[in-house]
Amino acid sequence: CVDPETGEAMDGVWQWAEPNTMPKSVGVQSFKCIFTPYDETFGNTEMSVSVTVNRQPIAIKADSHHIQYGDAVPTLTWQVTEGRIVNPSHLTGSLELVKTSADGVWPEMYRIAIGTLALQEQYDMTFTEGTLMISARKVVVAAQTMAKKAGEPDPALQVTIVSGLGSGQLTGSLTRDEGEEPGEYTIRQGTLAIADGDNGAQNLVFVEGKLVILENEAEAKPMSSRVVVNAAWADAYEDGVATT
Repeated sequence: CVDPETGEAMDGVWQWAEPNTMPKSVGVQSFKCIFTPYDETFGNTEMSVSVTVNRQPIAIKADSHHIQYGDAVPTLTWQVTEGRIVNPSHLTGSLELVKTSADGVWPEMYRIAIGTLALQEQYDMTFTEGTLMISARKVVVAAQTMAKKAGEPDPALQVTIVSGLGSGQLTGSLTRDEGEEPGEYTIRQGTLAIADGDNGAQNLVFVEGKLVILENEAEAKPMSSRVVVNAAWADAYEDGVATT
C-alpha cells in the first residue's frame, strides 16, 4: 500500500482475512487479505489477491524384494523419494505384481507396478517400479558317513536333510565308489533327486559322505561325526555338489 498524500510505500503487515487460509485446489484462486499500516493515522485496507496454485511434484519408488520359493510374498511397499504427501488420506490404492518371466523359469521375476496407487489432483506424481525376484529354494542334503567291517554287506546309505525342503520328497538312491578293501569310499548323489512337481522350484545341493571299511577286528559304528553339516554350505557350491 502507498501513502495517499506522498505516494510512498507504507510499512505495515499483510494477513489473510480468514484464519488458516489454504488453497483447496490447483489453478488460479482469489483470497481476501488485510493490510494493517504501522502508522495508526491510517486505517486497514482490504483487497483481493490472485494466487496461482501449482501441483506439488512428488516421486514415489516401489521397494524391491528377493525371496525364495515357498516364502510368503512380502507386503508391497513404497517410499517417497521427492516431495511430501501433506495428508496420508491423499494417497489411495495399492501396488500390483506383474509377472515378466516365463513359467518354469527360475528365478521368477515380477514387476512391482503402480496398480491402483493414486494421489489427489494437487500432486504431480512420478512413479518408479520395483522388482520381486523369487529364486529356486536350495535344499541341502548331506550323505551320512558310515562304517562297516570288511566282508560285511553295505549298510543302507542314508542322508540328512539339512535345510530347505518344502513341498515334495526325495526320490532315488545314493551310490558309493567301488571297492571292498579297508579304507574310505566316497558316497555320491547317484539318482537322488527332489520330486517337487514345481518345475525345478527346489534346487538340490548334495554334500558327499564316506563309507569307511574297517579291518575285521575293528569295531564298526556310525561315523557321522566325520561330517560337519552346515546349511551355509548351500551358498558355497554353485554346481550343487559339495565334498567332505
